[in-house]
Amino acid sequence: MKEETTITFLASECGEFHGMGECIECTSLKEAFRHYQRFCKCSPQMVPSLEFSLHHADDPLYNEGEYPLATGERGKELLSYVPYYANHPLVQEAVRELEKLEEQQKRQKKQSRER
Repeated sequence: MKEETTITFLASECGEFHGMGECIECTSLKEAFRHYQRFCKCSPQMVPSLEFSLHHADDPLYNEGEYPLATGERGKELLSYVPYYANHPLVQEAVRELEKLEEQQKRQKKQSRER
């Protein structure tokens, strides 16, 4: 029986060396994004990262590995290096959700500056 592919998210205080600082695996992007934003405020010098991992992927090469999740031109470029990820529906959905979270954050910042 074939298992369904799932996606999890990883917020790391240090994007290059996950063992340096805090590293939190989350089942929801919203939760991982919240941790990532906290790391960006508290430890920007450690270059925090937001990543995803597919579990039970159709291709074992891409199963359980971590890969950066970003939006905009940078995100498109990173994903284009790995077509399996770029074309995967769970990754595409995560990118759309991340765009919404970032837009929501921008609106909140703008509103707080206007007060």
